Formats: sequence, structure tokens, C-alpha cells
Amino acid sequence: LLILAMRLTTCSCFAEMSLAVPNVSIVIPTYNQADLLKLALESVLAQTEPDWEAVIVNNFSEDHTREVVKAFDDPRFRLIDFRNHGVIGASRNIGIKESRSEWVAFLDSDDKWRPGKLANCFEAIDGATDVIGHGLAFVRDGQVIDHQMSGPENRATLREMLFQGGCLTPSAALVRKSLFDELGGFSEDPAHQTAEDYELWLKLALHGARFKFIDDILVDYRIHDD
Repeated sequence: LLILAMRLTTCSCFAEMSLAVPNVSIVIPTYNQADLLKLALESVLAQTEPDWEAVIVNNFSEDHTREVVKAFDDPRFRLIDFRNHGVIGASRNIGIKESRSEWVAFLDSDDKWRPGKLANCFEAIDGATDVIGHGLAFVRDGQVIDHQMSGPENRATLREMLFQGGCLTPSAALVRKSLFDELGGFSEDPAHQTAEDYELWLKLALHGARFKFIDDILVDYRIHDD
């Protein structure tokens, strides 16, 4: 009986650990990019901040995407099959719905984070911050060909973004999940395809979300033939 009680206690502890809410949920939509996805997931595993979960939303890929995710054998990776009918905003919204954290980050499956991405973002969070943005490098064939900084704060207003365009991109953003609950997430209107993130930033600015930007390049935006 004593051994059984010890075993039950141990199982209970492991269950509590597995149910613990991580610091951030990472939403990764993907479709037929298995080899690129592998590198993206490796960049998540390389984070100096280890307390995360990743929701990989697979648009029924026809390549070896499932095998790539399974090979990592890491319970922090969760794979969800979801047919988005060509609307990536729908995949991101499913990932947000399935996420458990207070903060949501995004990583497109053909991008890569640099190791300090999450740690630097969390260091910048305070009670007056709803959205964190940072810089990105444009990379082709392993070579940086350009870079772009997100922000600054005076660009993250409704007026400025309407007249000057967006000032951040999903793979370089961290957002409070409660804002998605209030505003409904990304647009799933096919007419907004490729601009669904811009539409979201406008909604956030109109809502009064508080933006903060880090003057560091923390993601590689990979340019490739696909």
C-alpha cells in the first residue's frame, strides 16, 4: 500500500507539471514545409527561455510534416490538423484558441527565431505593455541580405499605420491573449489574405493596445523559392 501510495503521489506530481501553464504559447501554422519547419522548431528548442508550449497547426500537409514533429519527441510541441482552405488567419486563430498562456507568440514555419527571442521579449514586458515587437533579418541561402526594425512606438498608432503601413510582423510579435478574446483574432476574410496581420495591428491600435518595441534583431525571415 505504501509503494502504491508513493506511485500515485509521483504520478500526481507529473500530472501537475504537465498541466502547468507555460509563460508563452507559440502558434506555428504550416503547410508542406516539413524541412523548413524542422529548422523553425529547432530554433524554438534553442531558446534560452524554456518555459513555452508550441501549437503547430498543420493544414493537412502532404509531405513528412507529421514525422518531423513526432521525431522531436517533446511534449511541449502539440500538432493539430486543421484545414484552413487557404486562409492562414484561420490557422492562427485555431492556434490561439488552443493556447493556454497569457502571452501568444507567432512563428511562421519558414522563419527562425534567434536564441534570445523569448527571453528578451519577457525582459521587456511590464504592466503597461500589451504587444511586444522587435527587429528581423531577411535571409536567403543562409546569408543576411537586409534587416528591418519594428516600430517605433509613435508608429504604432491607428493614424500612422493607416497612412504609413504596418510596423511589425507576426514572427516578430508577442501579444496578450486577452486581446484576441476581446477582438476576435485575425481576419478570416479571404480578401484580407496576406494582409490579415496588418488588419489585426489596426484593430489593436484602435482598441488602445499598448505597443513596445525592442531594438534587437531576434528572428530570421527566410526568403526562398516557395
